[in-house]
Amino acid sequence: MRGRTGRTGRKKTPDLSSMSAEEQKAYFQNKMLNLLSRRKTEEEVRQYLKKQQCPEEIADTLIAMALDYRFIDDEAYARDYIEDSRTLKNRSRKEVRYELMHKGISADILDAAFEETLLSDEDTAAQIIRKRLKDPDDAQERVKLASYLVRRGFSYEIVSRLLKEEYS
Repeated sequence: MRGRTGRTGRKKTPDLSSMSAEEQKAYFQNKMLNLLSRRKTEEEVRQYLKKQQCPEEIADTLIAMALDYRFIDDEAYARDYIEDSRTLKNRSRKEVRYELMHKGISADILDAAFEETLLSDEDTAAQIIRKRLKDPDDAQERVKLASYLVRRGFSYEIVSRLLKEEYS
């Protein structure tokens, strides 16, 4: 069933009460599969279906199907997200952990995924320092960089030790 577009150009939600249970399931399955064209966590899919007013029993069935076909895999999502965040964006473990918990990844999955990563906060902070510190003799620049790293979730002890060891 196709929805009509309104003034905004967005499709309006069809009248779900006029649909049979199978039509509703097919409608929400298409919505979910469209969402899963980009990787999502189980919690993100569950929230999306809830926002789309999908009945809970249909949502549970669709999520079970997506899990069976591995369209949703929170463990792989967490591993990939951690690796990308650490290597491409130079984020601290604390910052990445917060983001993934916000996306609905459980603490057990996070612990296992973090054990698999090779980089430590110390290595990541050292990379950022090498990349961003232009003038090691400028104390004000070092303080600014240290503040930046602490705000990003790196511990003050690691940051201060790295700056002292490398640039003092």
